[in-house]
Amino acid sequence: MTGLIYIVDDDAILRKSLTGLLGDAGFDIKECSSAESFLQLELCYVPSCILLDVKMEGISGFEAQAELLKREFVPPIIFLTGNASLQQAVNAMRTGACHVLVKPVNDDELIEAITVAIKQSCSDATFFDFLQKLTKKERAIAKFIRQGLQTKQIAAELNVSDRTIEWHRKNIGKKGYLPR
Repeated sequence: MTGLIYIVDDDAILRKSLTGLLGDAGFDIKECSSAESFLQLELCYVPSCILLDVKMEGISGFEAQAELLKREFVPPIIFLTGNASLQQAVNAMRTGACHVLVKPVNDDELIEAITVAIKQSCSDATFFDFLQKLTKKERAIAKFIRQGLQTKQIAAELNVSDRTIEWHRKNIGKKGYLPR
């Protein structure tokens, strides 16, 4: 499996080591030495994942995750940590992290976690590509549909009638298959 991996870590030696390992495994790599520099990037709708160090100078990995969650598309995040508490790991997973791995990480474990994240990202990238065909209201409804909400639940969330949601669902269907 191939994909783009963003390596965000302030440890230059670790970044180079991960770049070598993952490049040899067939992945494309984009390195960032800080969360601040990473957050400046325009993320692509391609199969990808983010290897994000928890403890960095400036913005921490957890703070970067919070900023990323404000965006429409965020590749799966794999946290790398030398000392995160159990509560921090649980919070990271609850807010969407794919994995939390402890440094030094086993090469096979890391590649397996990345493979899972890339597969998840393939589905997400297809979905967000489809969203570009939709109006703003249809996008909101499509996101709720993907989460498994029923028409009545979506109508309640958006404070509109069931018939309005059904009409938008019909229009979404006319624009193509809604990827899961």
